[in-house]
Amino acid sequence: MVKKKKKKKAEPKPKPAGPKPMTARQYQKALDALGLTVAGKQTAKALGLGLRHCQRIAAGEVRVPPPVELLLGMYLKHGLNETND
Repeated sequence: MVKKKKKKKAEPKPKPAGPKPMTARQYQKALDALGLTVAGKQTAKALGLGLRHCQRIAAGEVRVPPPVELLLGMYLKHGLNETND
């Protein structure tokens, strides 16, 4: 008689350790600190996003993209270059 091997249950993948993603509230606070508005064309241009996408992030409809989070951190640390009008 041949014994059947028991299948092992798939173990859940561990979540990556690291900082938590930026929330919509943190995004709004960062914009306020930089003197930018959620619905401003200057905000969209500074972040390289469309105006509506900036609004969706602030509303919590979509996550803050990691590159935008990094860019905001750099702007907060070094200042916003206003010569790119």
